[in-house]
Amino acid sequence: MNLDKFLIMAHRGARYQAPENTLSAFRKAQKDGANFLEFDIRLTLDKHLVVHHDSRINRTSTGRGHIKRLNLDDLRKHDFGSWFHQEFAQEPIPTLTEVHNAVPELGLNIEMKAHRMETALVDFLEQLPQNHPVIISSFFFSILKRVQKLRPELNFGIIISQKFGWRSKIKKAAQKGFYSVHMEQRLINSDVLKLCKEQGLHLIPWNKKPLTQERLEELLDLGIQAIITDEPAMVKAELIKREIAF
Repeated sequence: MNLDKFLIMAHRGARYQAPENTLSAFRKAQKDGANFLEFDIRLTLDKHLVVHHDSRINRTSTGRGHIKRLNLDDLRKHDFGSWFHQEFAQEPIPTLTEVHNAVPELGLNIEMKAHRMETALVDFLEQLPQNHPVIISSFFFSILKRVQKLRPELNFGIIISQKFGWRSKIKKAAQKGFYSVHMEQRLINSDVLKLCKEQGLHLIPWNKKPLTQERLEELLDLGIQAIITDEPAMVKAELIKREIAF
C-alpha cells in the first residue's frame, strides 16, 4: 500500500454497522472502502495483545473486569457483540494477530492505550510482511518513546484532543521524527494544517462526535491526505466524486 495515497482509516472498524473493535467491524470497514484500520490495543494478564478500547470489558461484553487482570482464555468466555445487536452474539474479543490475519491487505494504525506492552507489540510487528504500512499512535509521548527506542524506523503519531498546547505538541512530534499528528477534527483549521506541513508532519483528523458530510467536505477542501472515520463508505464516496486516489 502506498502511504502517499489518501488513507481511509476505519475508526475501531465500521463501528456504526458492527460492534467496535471486532473482526466483523473490520471486515465491514474493508468492504466499505477503508484501506487502513485504526484501533486500540490492551495487554492481558498472560501477555496477549487484544484489540479493545476501554480498560474494562464492562461496556462492550457480557463480562466484567479489567483486561490487564484477565487471561485471554477468561476473555474468550464472554460475548463482545450482542451489546450492539443480537446478530453479532458470540463475537469474541480479537487478538492483534487475528485482526491482521482477517484483513491482511489493510494498513494498521495501532493506538497504544498504556505502558508495558512495547515488547509484545514489537514481537507482533516482526511477524508482518516487510514494509507493511503501520502507524503507532498514542496520546502520550512517553509511550511512543519506548517503542521508538526499540524500532526507530516505524511511523509514529501523537494524538491531540484538546486545543490547549497543540502548537507545542506538533513541534515536539516533529523534533522526535514522528510521521503524523492525529487531531480531533473540530480543532483543525488552515493554521493547524500549515504548521503540520511546515514541520513535515501528516495531519490526520478524527472525531468524537459523528462527522457530517459538510465537515468532511471542509476538511478535504483544506487539503488533508488521511482521515480516521466512523463511516468509511461516506469518505470513499466523496473521494470518488473528487477523483482522489485512495
